[in-house]
Amino acid sequence: MVRWIFAVGASLSSLFCKPLSNVDNTSATCFLLHCQKFIELVRVGALEEAVKYGRIQLSSFFGLPVFEDLVQDCVALLAYARPLESSVGYLLKDSE
Repeated sequence: MVRWIFAVGASLSSLFCKPLSNVDNTSATCFLLHCQKFIELVRVGALEEAVKYGRIQLSSFFGLPVFEDLVQDCVALLAYARPLESSVGYLLKDSE
């Protein structure tokens, strides 16, 4: 199931985040898709891959005030041995 989620996430992010002239690759949709993939990588314990992904994909959202809080919370997941129990663990919980 996790592989399916990553495949869907990769497909969606390539659909919504292509650097075309009429698509803003710093749009809210693009940002949320990148955040979700990053969070899923952390959730399954693929921390090295999450770091690489964050450096490549989330770095373009640093410094954009509208995304600042969420991008900091996402990256903060890496700072905890048990991120689910941390102050940013809400990102790892299943939505209802």
